[in-house]
Amino acid sequence: MSPQKNKKSRSIFYILLSLFFIVLGFGLIFYFYLDRAYTGKIYPNVYVVGIDVGGKDVIEAKQMISNKVSSVNQDGVTVYHNASRVVIYPINSSSDGETTEVLIDFDIDKTIEDVYLIGRSGNAWNDFRDRLELFLFKKYSLNNFEVSLDNQKISSLLKSFFNAYESNNASYYIDENGDIQAGSEYRGRKIDYDKTIFLMKNNLERLDFSNIQLVSAEDSPLITKEDCLRSIEGAKNIASLAPIVLSYEGKEWSIEKKDIINWMFLEKNSEGYLEISLSKEKIIDYLKSNISKDININPIMPKFSIENGKVKNFIPGEGGIEIDLDAMANSLAMIPIGREKYLTVPVKKATTSADIKSENGTNFRIKDIIGQSSLSFAGSTAKRIKNITNASNAINGLLIKPNEEFSAIKTLSPIDGTNGYAKEIVINGRDIKYEYGGGVCHLSTTLFRAILDSGLPITMRQNHSYNMPYYYPAGTDASVYDPKPDLRFINDTGNYVLIQSKVVGSELVIQLWGTDDGRIITKGKSVVYNVINPNPAKMTPTDTLPKGKISCSYAAYSGADAYFDYKVEYKDGTIKEKRFNSHYVPRQGVCMVGE
Repeated sequence: MSPQKNKKSRSIFYILLSLFFIVLGFGLIFYFYLDRAYTGKIYPNVYVVGIDVGGKDVIEAKQMISNKVSSVNQDGVTVYHNASRVVIYPINSSSDGETTEVLIDFDIDKTIEDVYLIGRSGNAWNDFRDRLELFLFKKYSLNNFEVSLDNQKISSLLKSFFNAYESNNASYYIDENGDIQAGSEYRGRKIDYDKTIFLMKNNLERLDFSNIQLVSAEDSPLITKEDCLRSIEGAKNIASLAPIVLSYEGKEWSIEKKDIINWMFLEKNSEGYLEISLSKEKIIDYLKSNISKDININPIMPKFSIENGKVKNFIPGEGGIEIDLDAMANSLAMIPIGREKYLTVPVKKATTSADIKSENGTNFRIKDIIGQSSLSFAGSTAKRIKNITNASNAINGLLIKPNEEFSAIKTLSPIDGTNGYAKEIVINGRDIKYEYGGGVCHLSTTLFRAILDSGLPITMRQNHSYNMPYYYPAGTDASVYDPKPDLRFINDTGNYVLIQSKVVGSELVIQLWGTDDGRIITKGKSVVYNVINPNPAKMTPTDTLPKGKISCSYAAYSGADAYFDYKVEYKDGTIKEKRFNSHYVPRQGVCMVGE
């Protein structure tokens, strides 16, 4: 190559190299500019189901989404068939808002976290590419919002309302003379509840709150009255076995003819022949309602108390028992074949997770208060006070092993009348029902604050659905509702931890005893933001009040978000930090006005 050509090639190389470094320099400037300009903010041109959250910080983005979601939290989702309509409310709650059942949950925090991390993967090249594309107006849209549904409970609500439209097979019944008769079939519709809930979820993921049409099709019953009449002698023969006697340790229960008829159903086998069977689902429902309460014994966790620094009243843990429902149902379902009239109820053991029967109370190293909290319940109803006291007694003296996880639900259950709890009113739309456990969350909130004070790691905690004034400061409450949400923590002290709980006047006082290992706890102040006012109260006319007088039995609450920062410093220098976030939805008040 000639010197002239060689010189020209070198010139081109240097020009290209210079251009490369210029582009790289501009790229780095652009990269770091975006990094600085959007610190704490979502990058531009990012959308959540059509809502532009680009350039917004996390709090602003949550505010925008919360405003959108608040309408469905108060108005619900309507499912209809012809002229019939039922409203599914995301949250069912007691009149005071404490006992809540969440059917539809919008995970706003998870959704905002996902879009905030766009362009922040930690991979420099991928982040540069993503930020450049967003800056050049390439729109990124998250089209599916994070929504979870309690399919079982929603399905149960839909069935309770629309089952009258379903086809029904002909079945047997007992007339006023005690004779077995064949009833008529009903031609109706086959309703696909799962598909209806799938469509509901699909709409909610797109923040589409429009009405849902019930998915159904014309249906013909499989079993007719004529089929029942042809097999009625077989039904009479099976029913004639009554009474069927169930026994367990000297106790006996008698299953009568009406019960067997209620379990009975007729079906056609693969060859088209009619067969009489007994429904396992109905048998299990019968056992739960009539026998379980007489046999089941809950496990007892080990307990003791401390007086003047010494262990007192030590009670070792004990296992429990419960009916083996599947085994019992299988045996009873075989009555048409086995023709057995006397059956023994099978049970299975339910053990306690802290079996320390052989240990001496002086070995537990329980000497220091490592965490404590108190919370007033002044002004509560008699039923709420009863539930608070009952729950307090349930956890008082509870001993937790090293590395054991405590569960509030497991410890307090069953939260029903058999365990001393009283019912409170729960309202779902226009329907009023009674649920157990109002006041239990007063205990879980007090316990949550005591755990925070101790520095023990919390493995599960959920705030209430509503921001109720008696749990202020906002964001420091904990809700429990069987089977979930639950309040759980782990004893990581290396020694036993004892829970002491008592009612003093109108206050619940909880102390956690153990061995102080020198950990230091720092808890920040509660920060409240994204406040959303509820809709105006629903006013229902009534003639039970004087004209113009208003009585509001369903309190209104503003929606909001809250958080506090929490840090635990261990003696070995380890530091663990966590931000506890809470999201509260607005709730519309319900009042009656005299007319």
